[in-house]
Amino acid sequence: MPRLTGRKLNKALSLGAEHALYHKDGYWYDQLQRFPGVLFDRHGYVLFRNRDAYERCRELRHPEHKRADGRPGTLSVPNGISKIADYVPDDRILALHR
Repeated sequence: MPRLTGRKLNKALSLGAEHALYHKDGYWYDQLQRFPGVLFDRHGYVLFRNRDAYERCRELRHPEHKRADGRPGTLSVPNGISKIADYVPDDRILALHR
């Protein structure tokens, strides 16, 4: 089975995000760098129209430090993206797993 990625999901669902990331359980992601941006889990997604909406989202834990290699730290979502008010359930994502 081909690896499922945010880029593939963004294209398949025609969301038009500039940056798309996927984590099957919705708890850990790299940082979104371009907007609109979208975070996917296997049951849905959250679309952030701009950086301000992303940075102000209370459910996201933005890292305070960069990684040793200089890349942005890992974004934590302690309760998963499905608990974010703007979460959109989408059965098409799970269907793409098969």
